[in-house]
Amino acid sequence: MLPKAVVSLVVGLMVLGVGGCSAVEQVQTRVSMADTCASAAGIMREMGEVALLLTTNPLAASTYADRLDELSGELEALDSRDADLDTALDDVSMGVSGLIEVVRNGGSDALKVVPEQVAKTQLAFMAVGSACEGLLR
Repeated sequence: MLPKAVVSLVVGLMVLGVGGCSAVEQVQTRVSMADTCASAAGIMREMGEVALLLTTNPLAASTYADRLDELSGELEALDSRDADLDTALDDVSMGVSGLIEVVRNGGSDALKVVPEQVAKTQLAFMAVGSACEGLLR
């Protein structure tokens, strides 16, 4: 049988170890979120630039749609370890993908969903911003 002092020391070290892991995990999550937010900001900024080019030069729509598709994939691949931020990033990616589908396939029926799709995607962009803002507080 182990003396009480040894048992107390072992239990104390286990508690400290678990508490330390939790603190380290929180820091790692915040760092991961910060990296994800920085990457997402760059990707979403480029998405905005490409979307602007698309509206001013519809003859190159296919090229711009391809680039938006690549950016959407990059955004979806980001992982922040935060469920709200990851959901918002996925929502932006899905919204942009939906708009790309309209650009590629067109048709009057597809165009009817554009305003709603744009609004949902804008809200998802704002959700990413809110999640990243929360990180800075």
